Order: sequence, then C-alpha cells, then structure tokens
Amino acid sequence: MRERADEIIEGVRILRYILRPEKVVIAIEDNKPKAIEAINAALHGANDIDVRVIPTKYPSGAAKQLIYLLTGMEVPSGARSSSIGVLMHNVGTAFAIKRAVINDEPLIERIVTLTGDKIQEKGNYLIRLGTPIYHALTYTGYQFDERFPVFAGGPMMGLELPNLNAPITKIVNCLLAPDHFEYTEPEPEQACIRCSSCSDACPVNLMPQQLYWFARSEDHKNRKNML
Repeated sequence: MRERADEIIEGVRILRYILRPEKVVIAIEDNKPKAIEAINAALHGANDIDVRVIPTKYPSGAAKQLIYLLTGMEVPSGARSSSIGVLMHNVGTAFAIKRAVINDEPLIERIVTLTGDKIQEKGNYLIRLGTPIYHALTYTGYQFDERFPVFAGGPMMGLELPNLNAPITKIVNCLLAPDHFEYTEPEPEQACIRCSSCSDACPVNLMPQQLYWFARSEDHKNRKNML
C-alpha cells in the first residue's frame, strides 16, 4: 500500500466498475500510518472510496471479523459474505487486477514477508510464483537448522513446512523462520476445568471448551453444528 497505492486504487475502481457496489471501503489498521497516508494521497481528494482506519487487534484482519467491524453484519455460519451483500478483496488482489486489466500481465509474482530471527535480512520481497521456498530463504541470509521449523503464514495461523523445496504459491504471504528465542515446544496438555476463559477470549463467540469435549468423544456431528 505504501509503494503501489496508485495501482491499488486503479484496481479497486476496476472492481467497482464490474461489481457496481453501493459503497467501497478500504480498511487499514491503525498501526500503518504511512499506508493510510499513501492511500489517501492516491485518492487525490475523490470521495468514491471510503478509507476506514480500524484497530490493530487480532483477528480484525480476518474477512468475517472485518465485515462485522465495518458493517455490523455477521456472515452466517457456513455461508459466504456474498449472501449478505458484501464482497471482500485484499489489496494484493486489487493490485493484481490492475496489472491484468491495464498492463495485460498475468499473476506471476507476489509480495511475501520474510521474517523471524533466523533470517538476517527481514523484509517484504516481490517473489516469482514457483520459486522454491529454500531459495527465497537463503537469499535473505537464512541458515538451515533442523531444530527449528519454518512456517508459511504468521505466528498464529501459519503451517509448518515439512519440505523447504516447496514452491511459493499465490497464497503464501509470509515465511516465518524463528530461532530458539521465538520458538519453543508446545506445553503439555492440561485438563479442561471449564473456566470459560477460552470462550471469553474467542473473537468469533465460539465455545471452545464444548468443542473440546465433542472432539475428545469424537462427536463430530455436534461439533460441526456448533461452528
């Protein structure tokens, strides 16, 4: 958003032309002031797109939570946001649409964040799709250590990579390579005492303690009905 704001706005306007929505909103977390400034500057005072600054609080960037934060509407369980008249796209999609429509360029690369204390040159890199993950890591000074896994994705939802020869794909937005200061083995499982702390903290109002008991008893029907 800081470096490609003009192209993102072009992509958003292409989407608006195709979809004909009543309103277009770009949501940016409040810990990204330079991105907010760049997007506002790219609008040049136009009022066809509303820029909303939202709190930096996990998981406000997730689609369903962001829709609720911006509109007050909840996406029904098992349904898509289109069922309530809302479509959400990330800025990478808007940028790719602009490049495809205006520049006749297919999606062949994407921005990937490489971070973690095992990476010497942390940053956001424009990487071609299909590039082996190990190649991208070594380019930034990564030193392989079998004791510490590499994750595709962030620290909360990232997936451990069993093989670093896997390619960069369009859904890989981050590579996280922690060292022993950042990565520790999971603590031993403890018994659930139904304290309700998990349900109080759950951002989507689930009942994790009940889901836990359904999972333990392999009652998958009731577990699914609670989601």
